[in-house]
Amino acid sequence: MSTSLDDFRSRPRSAQPQDKIASLRALAQEPPRMQALTGSEHWDYFARYIEAQIRMTEAECEAARRRVAGLLMVDEPAARKLAVEVTKLEVRADTLRAVIILPKWLMDQGVKAAEMVAEFEKSA
Repeated sequence: MSTSLDDFRSRPRSAQPQDKIASLRALAQEPPRMQALTGSEHWDYFARYIEAQIRMTEAECEAARRRVAGLLMVDEPAARKLAVEVTKLEVRADTLRAVIILPKWLMDQGVKAAEMVAEFEKSA
């Protein structure tokens, strides 16, 4: 016997809010990408936070992809809407990947700028 779409949608969800909070706390403890580490306690804390957001967004994106695949044959308009959501999540993850390296880039550029100013002052 097959399940109707209404029965499928009314099923209780397995992910409880408490489970999500616990997984977010675990993600927040994960080390950030090595390229994002600055050596500054505050910026590295920021990098850990962004890394957790990246991983959470990637997990949401994968779950949405699975839902799209399941809806494609049952409800094509809903699948299209969900596919747009997948694209938005992918863009969010890409943006966060760019944001996580900004502090290190800014610090590196600051050092280069200070060296250029010092060299300019010597020549003036």
